[in-house]
Amino acid sequence: MLLLLFLAIFSLGSCSSGSPAPVPKNDLLGIVGGHNVPQGKWPWQVSLRIYNYHWASWVHICRGSLIHPRWVLTAAHCIFR
Repeated sequence: MLLLLFLAIFSLGSCSSGSPAPVPKNDLLGIVGGHNVPQGKWPWQVSLRIYNYHWASWVHICRGSLIHPRWVLTAAHCIFR
């Protein structure tokens, strides 16, 4: 038991607490290295959109997946935007 405690403390001492490298702001705006696919290729994928009156168009805000013909599963942060 003492050996296990020693190994746990020793391994914690070797962990670094540095911060991750900063990500350039333009890299956070979209998919990197993606490509267009034909409509219907991924039929379970959903684009959640809101209507922007300023641009008079629908704007993509998040993605989701169909888990039932009438249900979409998405991340919580997509709902509270």
